Amino acid sequence: PPAGVEVAKKSLKKADAAVFSEKKGATWKVGYKAAAAGKKEFSGVLRFAVCTDATCDPKKATLAFAVEAQ
Repeated sequence: PPAGVEVAKKSLKKADAAVFSEKKGATWKVGYKAAAAGKKEFSGVLRFAVCTDATCDPKKATLAFAVEAQ
């Protein structure tokens, strides 16, 4: 998390997903508490696998997003 921000969990797993389905995709909600108002920029790494009936290929992607804390 960015400086001045406390997150509920630093690492989220599949079981933490608000939505996780082949048709609807995946959604996680990141609980946080900011010490002060303003723009807060988060970043992290998403680890996932692209699978077929025969194999799974592990992947990583860097994610970034911003929120306006009030």
